[in-house]
Amino acid sequence: MTFIQRNIQIAIEAINNELASLQFDIDHKHHSAMELFDLLSHMDKLKSEKAKLEAKLKAI
Repeated sequence: MTFIQRNIQIAIEAINNELASLQFDIDHKHHSAMELFDLLSHMDKLKSEKAKLEAKLKAI
């Protein structure tokens, strides 16, 4: 694995950790509708970024 591939893999792992943390937060805390919308919007952005990184990793 090259240095670039490893860095991309680390970024993907960091996104996975943040997604898990957000999911736990959503599941175990009470949120207003606006807070929930913001959390879900952030999760969507992270998932999109993760997909881009995974595609980049495959292309290498």
